[in-house]
Amino acid sequence: MSKLHLVFGGRVSDPQGLDFVDLHNLDIIGLYPDYKAAEKAWRSAAQRTVDDAEMKYVVVHLHKLLQSATHMPSVASTVVNGFDDPRAFAPWWFDAAEADRFLEARAREAAVDRFDRRDFRKARFGDRVDCRARLTRVFLQL
Repeated sequence: MSKLHLVFGGRVSDPQGLDFVDLHNLDIIGLYPDYKAAEKAWRSAAQRTVDDAEMKYVVVHLHKLLQSATHMPSVASTVVNGFDDPRAFAPWWFDAAEADRFLEARAREAAVDRFDRRDFRKARFGDRVDCRARLTRVFLQL
């Protein structure tokens, strides 16, 4: 799988934030197969508007989000519904570190959803070591 990146920008209400003012007039620079090419396009677009503090361009790491969406329905739902309300994308859509935190949180939620309380019945409660080992195995499977 190529590491797909999207570069786009637009006018923001706060130069330190990612709240785009007019979502219908975003400047879509393009999709790029690697981060190096995306960064070059981002740098070029950002330098063209360096005098306008309210214009902001970002690189979106689509490959991480789309790959995770194929395995986690909650991520897929958030991505799809975000196109109706792009504010739902902030900040994880625009920042690689935030995207990682978002995906980790969704993975933890999915793991909790898969946990079945009946797994406790499989443990022998008379033997503490065996009980701890079994519970550890159950949680490691999550």
